[in-house]
Amino acid sequence: MAFRQWSMAAVLVLVSVGAAAARIQANSPALAVLTGNGDDAGGAFLALSVTGTGFGAAGSGLRLHVDGMQSSQRVAYDLASTDQRIVVWTDVQIVAKLPADLARARATVLGPTDRSARLAVRYFTHQVYDTTAAAGPNGPPAHIAVDPAGRVWVNPEFKSNYYYYDPARSAVVPALYPEPMDPSPFRTCFGTNCVPSSSPSGGEGVVVDDLGRIWMPESGPAEGPPRDHGRVLMYDPTNAQVRVYNLPGDQNGFLGIAWDARRRRVWVSQTDSLSYGPGSTLVSFDPERVPFERFGWTPGLEGQTAQSTFAFTTKATCDTDGSNGPGTCSNAPAHACQSVEDCVHADLFCPPAVVDDSGCYHAYPVGVYQPAHVVVHPDGHVWFTEYCYGLGTHLGRLDPSTGAVELFPLSPAPFSPGGEIPVSLLYYILTAPWDVQVAADGSVVATEFSASRIARFSFGSMGDTTLCQQLSAPGVDATACKTTYDAQTGMISLADPRCSNPCIQELTVPGTWIADGSHPPLTHLDAGGLLTIAFDRQGNIWADQGYLDRRGKFHLLPPLLAMTPTPFESGVAGLAFHGIGATAVDPGSGDIWGADYVGRRLNRLHPEP
Repeated sequence: MAFRQWSMAAVLVLVSVGAAAARIQANSPALAVLTGNGDDAGGAFLALSVTGTGFGAAGSGLRLHVDGMQSSQRVAYDLASTDQRIVVWTDVQIVAKLPADLARARATVLGPTDRSARLAVRYFTHQVYDTTAAAGPNGPPAHIAVDPAGRVWVNPEFKSNYYYYDPARSAVVPALYPEPMDPSPFRTCFGTNCVPSSSPSGGEGVVVDDLGRIWMPESGPAEGPPRDHGRVLMYDPTNAQVRVYNLPGDQNGFLGIAWDARRRRVWVSQTDSLSYGPGSTLVSFDPERVPFERFGWTPGLEGQTAQSTFAFTTKATCDTDGSNGPGTCSNAPAHACQSVEDCVHADLFCPPAVVDDSGCYHAYPVGVYQPAHVVVHPDGHVWFTEYCYGLGTHLGRLDPSTGAVELFPLSPAPFSPGGEIPVSLLYYILTAPWDVQVAADGSVVATEFSASRIARFSFGSMGDTTLCQQLSAPGVDATACKTTYDAQTGMISLADPRCSNPCIQELTVPGTWIADGSHPPLTHLDAGGLLTIAFDRQGNIWADQGYLDRRGKFHLLPPLLAMTPTPFESGVAGLAFHGIGATAVDPGSGDIWGADYVGRRLNRLHPEP
């Protein structure tokens, strides 16, 4: 997502309450990551991370005991919480920097009067791959996906090309990129400065279909004239082919993309910020039946270039009746327009009440301003998140057979005070759902970017969803579970923090909210940011900060970037920048991949036996 939007998530860490008296509980296994190399100061090392509760603050009587094998000898390390080898000691996480050859480790957290169970340790090897040569100066990695051949595809934020990690070369290489024709069809925004551009800054998803083809949307932010169109690019490494789908309309504002294996269609989410018509939509199309441009390419061969021949122009007109309302496109009378740009390819939109949509783009209004990511459930429903520039609070479900949309609210952000606050404080306690995926049991799992939470809509609740469409709490009036805004006073009446959705379990990443009274009546602020998730073969839910296991326990990674910084960053936490990074899992190898936006590299964690 645009980096300016990323700054909306405020600060970091879910801090202890009564830590000194809390019972020490540690989640098994701990995570040990072999990282660094001979070029780093100190060479390679083992970063050991223990996650749990009740560890307290670093101080007297608190220790981490680690035993294992080195050079075929049994060894033990008894580290005080203030030991220089302790990199992190908080109430929820301990990280120690240990010798690289420490094998078969076990860990125990000890306090003056309590101790954790002896923990198993799960080992990973950490490798990094620089993206700067392939990406160019303005293409840091954002969203990623892994194809069946183990290639890791990157959809960068500012796109002058696409690139991927090639396992055959163990390097990141560029892919053929069809340059759009002049005049520039997109808009790029840096803060509030938006300019015409041939390098789109929108379209942040990437998905691999069941044929191994890679799909990526691209557009601008849809923030106004003169023009801001959208495309979808498809890479087919098996058949050495690239396709470009120039989508109809203007101000598309694409973000997410999904493959519909059941219907053999592509879905994209479209913001459409224009003030008329159906508003934001989910758009689907049959990639074999709508027009596209085709280019040949050789995967792995650098220096390939291509030029799109589509100019995003039309001979159609935007006809008005002389009023201040919208006009209609002469090539598509059912399609509203503000300018002729809205009529580009408008004849490819499906007409109202269409029956056969195999050869047209089918747009479904969804009733929210900014749908973000989308996923197709095996039962045929299409799920989406309502991001809305950080102000969204819902998961949504579309039934393509009827066009019916259901919205399911998420509970207030952690430490929401309830009651009235000025609208200026709202962004400190946003939820902002972003990514959405389907678990093996049919449940829908989403990230809440600004709340640093993972939300799971249970499969068992998907039949009768009546109770899922409002928040509730025992003994709390239904009106108190709604957030309302008074435009005259500029005050927001927040939902009661006890309210929750009975169909959705929401779990906060430990260490992502911190006590902070700088903005009363708020007591805590969030500095996390949970972007995307991916499932491993054991059903664990990975994010860039670690994973959530099937028992609902988090296992946090050590702060790898702070321990192995690049020239672009230093002292930051998480596998990716401040915990804001995309994650993907290679289903073949089990490798976990993370996109480091600021460090401009891809991280790989290889699970060791």
